[in-house]
Amino acid sequence: MKESETTEFKKSLAELGDGLNSVAAILNKHGAGELWFGIKNDGNPAGMDVSETTLRKVSQAIAAHIEPKIYPEVSTVALGGKSCIRVAFSGGEKPYYAHGRAYMRVADEDRQLSAKEIESIILRKNRSHQGWDSEPILELSTQCPLLPSRRDLHHRVPQTVCQRRCRVADRFRGPVTAPVTARVTARVKLGFTDSQQLGQAAFGKN
Repeated sequence: MKESETTEFKKSLAELGDGLNSVAAILNKHGAGELWFGIKNDGNPAGMDVSETTLRKVSQAIAAHIEPKIYPEVSTVALGGKSCIRVAFSGGEKPYYAHGRAYMRVADEDRQLSAKEIESIILRKNRSHQGWDSEPILELSTQCPLLPSRRDLHHRVPQTVCQRRCRVADRFRGPVTAPVTARVTARVKLGFTDSQQLGQAAFGKN
């Protein structure tokens, strides 16, 4: 056995805190992995005293310090005749935090994420959850001030719908005569996709 982007070794529970950082880092990078206690960094079993109390301590630490909540499998495994603890975990609610900080797995190390990197993860997550609202609409009216020029459009949306949504957009960026940058902000808030097409969320289903 050896450490990898999805596997972390800790010699004892004295490194429990660092182990939880690894759990968050692996979840944010791969969504699943394993944390072992009682194994040296070189992969050789060191062994440790394992009891129900020990397993409970690991489980409770994860419940207290990993957010969003995960429900790992914590078990005792014998390697080379020595008792070790295996924590198998998974989750799909990125970003994950350990002790209030987010990490990303890079090789066999855990790198703390900046606020901008966390924001990027959240934006990607929201984009992947759009579902039907990221589908392009078949008709667009070029009279809508929120839309790009006609030559940039591949579809058309009813003008009455555009007018209705423009009124909603005013809450974000002021009158329809607002600068282009303000219009872009409004388009983003109303659900434009990266390809500059309108999403169903921007105009509602017909």
